[in-house]
Amino acid sequence: MISPWKRLFGSTSATGTGSVVGASPVGLIQERLDVIGIPVRDTLQQLVARHGIAKSRFYDWDVLELANAKPLMSQQVCPFWFNVIGVESDLLPPEQWATLIGGSPDAYANHAGALAELEGMFGRAAPSKIAANTLCHLWQQGEYSLQLITWPSDRNQEDCNPSHARHPELRSYSHLYLHCRAVLEPGADEIIAMATASMVSVPSGARSVAIVSVPHNRASAHRELSRRTPDSLRDRGPGIGFSADNATLVVIRDDNCLIIPRDIVTGVALDRVKPAKGPGGANLVVEYEDPFSSAHRRRWITLYTSDAIGGLDELASVFALWAERTLKVEASDDV
Repeated sequence: MISPWKRLFGSTSATGTGSVVGASPVGLIQERLDVIGIPVRDTLQQLVARHGIAKSRFYDWDVLELANAKPLMSQQVCPFWFNVIGVESDLLPPEQWATLIGGSPDAYANHAGALAELEGMFGRAAPSKIAANTLCHLWQQGEYSLQLITWPSDRNQEDCNPSHARHPELRSYSHLYLHCRAVLEPGADEIIAMATASMVSVPSGARSVAIVSVPHNRASAHRELSRRTPDSLRDRGPGIGFSADNATLVVIRDDNCLIIPRDIVTGVALDRVKPAKGPGGANLVVEYEDPFSSAHRRRWITLYTSDAIGGLDELASVFALWAERTLKVEASDDV
């Protein structure tokens, strides 16, 4: 399969099949996944063709289940699954897998047993408190991480999960989430080269909108555009970089940057929000065709927001001129 990024950028440093370069350095998590047969480099499209989609054993949604993979844990209740709800970028590998750990009717015992077994494989875990009603531990190695989460009944007195009514055993199970943030093209060196060829400062008051990585077996928003910001770009602060051939724009931010090839942009819009119940402001929105969607889905991303109605006028004009698209200016009320 030809990588969508190869189609857009030409030759890259990618290796292997599909659109993903293997994570580096290779850590214990990746090694163990290879041994038990978790195909973290295969795209969702490839996996669906191989395994199909079926109703979850426990929950009211469809999943892709790796029935042929070996269990990672001795008390693993079911194979790893991937929640296919709302996933549009099917030419990317699944980002998050999940399974359940049992063995005891006591949630604390299940968590303690799973924690000891995982620490025996991957070393000491880092406590990861996501909420007061959970037990949570995390292992992070390069682009891979494991998150062990348990919801003990005594911390969840108002349990209204309909799945628990159908399957009471779920109340004591621990959940193990495998996060695989594969290294996508272009890599760090290409990003730095593109971002530093020509740079534009972001106007004062313009704020980039965070790209949120959603836990619990959900895909990150706009993953197909988002890349980890190389360390050498973090010190430059927020800005916009253009490649030497002006064909690619890079939105530079502290946590991650956005790689936007001009060929995928289908529209640029400036939403001027008039004061009403709120103070008003402005939003800069880009419409694009997802290069990792076999259905060529159109998607929208809000790149910048400002508290001033005219705070993004100049920036929006820069984007529209670069994209060779007519800037669509819209007005709405701040309700």
